[in-house]
Amino acid sequence: MVVNEDLTKRNYTFDSIIPPTASQESVFETVARPVIDRVMEGYNGTVFAYGQTGTGKTYTMVGSGSGIIPRSLKYVFAEVEEKEYEVAMSFIQIYKESIQDLLEPGSSDIKIRESANGVFVTGLSWIPIGSAQQAMNIFDVGEKNRVVAFSALRAHSSRSHAVLMIRVENKSKGMTNTTGVLYLIDLAGSERVKKTKATANRLDEARKINFSLSALGNCIHALTDPTISHVPYRDSKLTRLLQDSLGGNAKTSIIVTIGPSASYLEETLSSLKFGRRAMCVQNQPRVNQSVDYKLLCSELQLSLIHISEPTRPLYISYAVFCLKKKKKKKKK
Repeated sequence: MVVNEDLTKRNYTFDSIIPPTASQESVFETVARPVIDRVMEGYNGTVFAYGQTGTGKTYTMVGSGSGIIPRSLKYVFAEVEEKEYEVAMSFIQIYKESIQDLLEPGSSDIKIRESANGVFVTGLSWIPIGSAQQAMNIFDVGEKNRVVAFSALRAHSSRSHAVLMIRVENKSKGMTNTTGVLYLIDLAGSERVKKTKATANRLDEARKINFSLSALGNCIHALTDPTISHVPYRDSKLTRLLQDSLGGNAKTSIIVTIGPSASYLEETLSSLKFGRRAMCVQNQPRVNQSVDYKLLCSELQLSLIHISEPTRPLYISYAVFCLKKKKKKKKK
């Protein structure tokens, strides 16, 4: 509930309200774990934090090694232990409407594509991982390559949207495999230039950040307004990447972060309105299944090998017998 200056009240209803005193563990259990459980079953899943700069998005997602991302990595490997799973990860940032590989900064040919199975990114480095510790080490490498800078609201302000992708492939179901991809996103915060006092390159960064977040809000609005038939996913790299997460093939959880200061009431109301609209978006998740054709081929070869040899001459003699019968009929 928000009380305005004229003492009028506005109520906002969400699936869960997390107080400032909540532990990182409780946040993970409430927001991320249900999504990860479905990813292990072969669904796509997305978790991201949205809000103004300085309201705790990066702390929620990363924390001091105890946020949603570290806990998600530990949880995934606890689930795949002693099972036939293959796990790989990739890490990118969207900086000034350009996609950059944080694990291979020299990569340049990175593009967003679309197929019958949904939206995907080409030109990325996918690194196989065998443990949560290895995954965290790789994540730390990517974090060091991310763009951060000082602003009037925060000493280390994120200047890009960071997207960690974890691909989990289940190979324990015979010839049919399931593959789930988990997107863990730390969005850069919306900014008012008058309050951040951004200039030069910082100002250009702020404009690009606000542009992509505005595009995100427009997509949410289009998805929830029955009078709008076109959803402008292509307006920004962020919304294009989130196309499946918003109204598509994914299980999605959104964390809206707000600050307690009355001087940022307008920003708080804007974030709450975004969250309320986002709750009305209807996704259509489905299990991502694929056939292991190499295994299918080997199974067919084994089937041919095990065919009993006596069966072949029996089949041939029967064919010859039929032909002889036909010839006798012609003579008569």
